[in-house]
Formats: sequence, structure tokens, C-alpha cells
Amino acid sequence: MRNIYNMDKIGFIQAIPDSLIYYYYATQPRFSLYPDNSPAIQLQVFRNPLKTTDNYHAMLSMQTELFCSHEQAQAAARTNREIPPGAQLRPLPAITSTATLSIAQFALMPASNTSSSGQQRCYMQARLSQQHDIELLTAMMSNPQTVPISISYKIDYLQQLAPATFELQADWHKVYTCLETELGVNCFIFSAQIKNLSEEILSRNVVNIIVRDTDPQNYIAQAAEELFQILLSEFFTPITLIDNPQSSPRFGFYFQKLSVTDFNLRTLSAKFTQTTVVKRSIYPQALFAELLNGSHYQPDRAIIYTDLTDHFFTHRKVAINLLNPQLDDNILAVSILMCYGDIEKIFFFSHDNVDTQCFETFVIKEPHTQKISFPVNYSFTLYFENAVCGQSEVTSEVMQTSLAEIYLDVDSLFSRFSFMIETSAHFNWQWYQSVQVTIIRQNIYQLRDEILKSFVITALGSKIEFSTLLLNPNCYHFYIEKIYTPTDNSPHLEKKSRHSVGQNILLNAELYPQRKLQIFTENVNWQIVKKVSVFARYLCNQQGVVLQQKFTFNKDTITPQLFSADQPDPTRKCIELRVLPEYHIKQNLKPIIFNTDADTIDISTLI
Repeated sequence: MRNIYNMDKIGFIQAIPDSLIYYYYATQPRFSLYPDNSPAIQLQVFRNPLKTTDNYHAMLSMQTELFCSHEQAQAAARTNREIPPGAQLRPLPAITSTATLSIAQFALMPASNTSSSGQQRCYMQARLSQQHDIELLTAMMSNPQTVPISISYKIDYLQQLAPATFELQADWHKVYTCLETELGVNCFIFSAQIKNLSEEILSRNVVNIIVRDTDPQNYIAQAAEELFQILLSEFFTPITLIDNPQSSPRFGFYFQKLSVTDFNLRTLSAKFTQTTVVKRSIYPQALFAELLNGSHYQPDRAIIYTDLTDHFFTHRKVAINLLNPQLDDNILAVSILMCYGDIEKIFFFSHDNVDTQCFETFVIKEPHTQKISFPVNYSFTLYFENAVCGQSEVTSEVMQTSLAEIYLDVDSLFSRFSFMIETSAHFNWQWYQSVQVTIIRQNIYQLRDEILKSFVITALGSKIEFSTLLLNPNCYHFYIEKIYTPTDNSPHLEKKSRHSVGQNILLNAELYPQRKLQIFTENVNWQIVKKVSVFARYLCNQQGVVLQQKFTFNKDTITPQLFSADQPDPTRKCIELRVLPEYHIKQNLKPIIFNTDADTIDISTLI
């Protein structure tokens, strides 16, 4: 089940099953705001200076974000009955994020990468070349309620799942092929139809339900729901379609042609006996009027008319900007390769050089039509220094623009993963003196472990935050290795474990079921007895491992004591007690040895 709760345009996701950690996020994007509270939306219309009613082309540009402050999340949580009091609220850590711009009666636009940290900012542009389209959009932008523009986000995050009662077994390439055959490419489809497809795929046994000692048919509904979430995250992109300004918007998804070939290398669904971390997605979306919420929108400032000069027709010019001019501390430099026909030019940005740069060259004209060729191809490379990998680089895909400016979203090429390690509120430090925690990443292609960081957690420091820069986080599995070291006189086993993990790591002390025995001294005559030492011994497994603990009682410490030992084998209940009383008048007594399967015992009956 996905524990997702929405309230006041803010969503909450339970980070770890049965925990008080909840991620929060904005369920509705908005335009980014300038210092004067005006929205980052602009329609620049280029027109003939000799005939101003003759529009040559127009450029629509906008910057959107998902904004939710911690204070807003706290206020929403207080009014949401599903969020318990005392819940720890943290911003949703995205591993990848895209946004899709939709304009009525325009061809389907590709999804744009957003920054995967912070507020998922995204810069989007569209070129309008038809006179009618430009005039219509210009007129409608005076009334935001009529503007046929929408933005749909897809935010991928890591969801930690408890061990499951069933597993889904599939060749995910076959699942993709099945969907491609059924739907075709770039087909608009509603979520209800995808749910029906999930059930159909299960009925065809393209995906099988694996269970233990029960009938798989008992899990059809649960399996279909989990398969539905997998299909959405892996194969579909959200979009809001507006057929025309008069029609109601339709929110759905489209199935895209994918070049990804590593589906079967990924963990997509829950497993039987282990904690599993899978990718899941959320889909914030908004119409134009909703994108303007909280802003001071003035149509006459958003629509700009530019008269073209002769220079425009003789030179191809593109302004190059950084979407976020504050480069991460680990970034050394950013290079941009601009390609226009046979002409190639390289530009550089660094911490000391973040100003706009300009690519300019003579225009190329189509041989037959003599029309200007506008498309310019570009890609950018990020050079950075990482504590794990040293100096590295990563290059974006090749993109194309027909516009006069581009914004490079450097943040879309990496994610800053922030891990939070802490003990549960009821962690018993009388049982363990320390927990060694090692965070490991594993590339799904190489299956080689790389240690990101190792920590020792103690009662003196039970909460640690660790941040690292990662390229292509969607290509990694993350694991945690834990070593629990018991305290002296503690009936607990040293425990080593490894399991997949998200970005929040919660340590619990109760690693096994507990064999508990409450020890009382209600009727001991302390005028005769000076003190009583009790040695509790418990044979916990077939390997002969004995867990033991010593208790001491006297007239000042008569409170009942609890012997709580790890019980890896539930059939083993016998506890051996060695009771050694010490009297005020010295006597040579041997320990009293007694075995019990009970849950309580009064040792005054033994002495």
C-alpha cells in the first residue's frame, strides 16, 4: 500500500512502514516568482517592424516549481487526521523529476528534466510559428482562466516496503512489449485504463504472482494495485490535455517509446523476507490559472512585443544561461557545446563566471526554400569532485532549440542525496552499546559495492545526517549494513544485517522476538536476607549460544526486574535461574538452580 495523504495542496508520504517519518510535497506546481512577486511567465512576440500586425513567430517561456515550506507542511499536518501528532516532517527527496508542458491543439511536447533537489524548478519553452496561434494565445493571456496551458510533474522517489506476503515475477521487457503492442506510442490513456491493463496483464500471466502456501488468486487485487504503481513509474508520463479553451481538462498519462534496457536489473516490487526499496512516483499538476496562485500577474508585463531587425535575419543568436546561477560546491566547471550546421563552439561556466554567454554566427538557409534554419543542437558537461569517486564528469543528452535563449539545468544531471540515520524513540541503549552503520551504493550494471560512509551510533550520538552528490541516482541501489554490539551483562546477540534502504534510516533495538521473564522479590524477609543475586541463563538456539544476565536485589532495590533475551527460536522457552542469597548471618550456601517456562517468578519461593 502507498501511504499517501493530501491536505490543503500538500501531500504526505509515510517514509518507512510503521514509523513517524513523513515526507511532504506540494501537490500543485506554480510559476516561480521574481522579487516583485510577478510570475516567471513570458510570451515574446517577434513581429515585422513595417507591419506590426504581422507576427513572425513567438516564444513562450516559463519557470515552474513545487514550493512547500516546512511551516506550511506543519499547518497541513495538524489538520490531517492521518498524520499522527509528533510526526517528523521532511521534504520529499526526489531521485528524478520531469515536467511536461501542454498547450491546447499543439503537438505533444517532450518532458523536461527538472532539478531533483530543492523545489524541482523547471524552465520550459515553446515556439509558436502560426499567426493564428500567436493571436489566440496573446488574447487569452489577458484572462488566465481561459489560457489552455497546463503543467504536469512526475516526481520519482524511493519508497521503503516491509517484507511482503506475495511477489511479482516478470520479464519486464515483455511487459513493456505487451504495453507497446496494446497501446502504441504516445497514446493518451487514463489511470483507470492502466488499472484495467494491470489486471489483464496478470490474467495473461505476463506477470505472475508468487505466494507461499496459499492460493495466488487471493492476492489478485493487491497484486494489480502494486503492478499499477510499477507501470506508472516505469512506463508512463503524466499529462493534462486541453483539447480547446472551452473544454474541460483531462488528466491522464501517455505511453512513451523508451530506450531503457535495464528494467530487469531493477528492484520494482516488494520481496518476501527482506525490506525492499522501490521507485514510486507522484504527479502534481496545475492549469494556467492555478500556476499563478500567490503571484501578481499583469498581462501587459507578461506579453512582450519585439520588432525584428535585419540582424535577426542574418545572424543566428542564442543566449546561454544557467537556470541556477549558484553552482553546487562540488561542481568545478560546466562546458556547453553548441552546434549549428558545421559550426561548433564551446562555452564554460564556473563559480567565478556565471553570467549569460552568447552563441552567435551567420544564419544557415534551407537550400530550396531559402528560409532560415533555426535549430541549434547543444549539450553540456558537468565536471565535479566527489568524496567517493574523486573527479568525475557527466554529459547531458543532445538537445535542440529554435529559440533565442536557453537555460541549462545543471541540477538535473545529479542529485544531492541526504541520508538521515537515527534511532527509534524507544531504542533501548541498555541492550546495545553501539551500532555500526555503513551506507553502500551498488550500480545496477556493475553490481559492485561502493561504501559511501560508515558511522558508529551510540547513546551519545543517536542521530546523524550525511549528504553526498550522486550522478544518475536512478541507476543505483542503496543498501545499509548494520552491526549491533550488545552491552556487557546484556542477553542479546551480536547482529549483522544488510538490506536495501531509502534516504531515511531508522534503527530499532528489538531485532528478534523476546523471551521475557519478570522476576519478583515480594515476600523476601530483608531482615534476614542481605541481598539476592540472580543469574538468568537462556539457551537461545541449537548452536548452544547462551544468553545471560545478572540481577541483584536488596532492601533498597526490590522493584521487579525484567529478563528480556533474544529469542530466534520461538520453541525454546526454558530459562535457567541460579539464585544465590546472602544472609546477614553468614552461611555457606550453594546456588539454588531452577528451570522455568513461566513468564513471571517470585524468587522468595526458592530461598
